[in-house]
Amino acid sequence: MNVRRESDIEVVRKVAQLALNENERLVAEMVRLRREILVLKGATPQQLQQELALLEQRFADDAARLEAEVAKHSAEAKEQQAKVKPARKPRERSGTRLEQKTLPVVEVVHDVDEADASVASAAAIRHCGKAMTT
Repeated sequence: MNVRRESDIEVVRKVAQLALNENERLVAEMVRLRREILVLKGATPQQLQQELALLEQRFADDAARLEAEVAKHSAEAKEQQAKVKPARKPRERSGTRLEQKTLPVVEVVHDVDEADASVASAAAIRHCGKAMTT
C-alpha cells in the first residue's frame, strides 16, 4: 500500500497506528536484547542503567524529530490548501434542449442575383436539403 497516494484519511490513520504499534514492539525487543548483550559481556548494573538511559534518550530524540517533521508537513499541507482556488460556479444555461426542440421552423428562400447565378460555383444552390439548379 502506498500511503502517499491513499485518499481515505481513515485508512492512513490505521496504517500509521499499526506502524506505531510495531515500532513500540521493536523498541522493547531492542532494549531486551541490548540488556542481554550487556549481561553476557559482564557489565555492572550501573553500566546497564547508563546504556539503557542512552537508548531511551535516542528513542526520545527520534520521536521528537518525527513529530517536528509531521508538524512541518501538516503546516505545508494547510498552506497549500489555503492557496487552492475556490471551485468555479457552474455555468448558467440559456435554455434547455426541450425548449430548443419546440422552436418553430421558418423557411426562408434567398434569391440569387444574376451576377452570382452566372458563376459556375453558384450553379447549384442548396435549399432545405434539396439541390436546385439555375
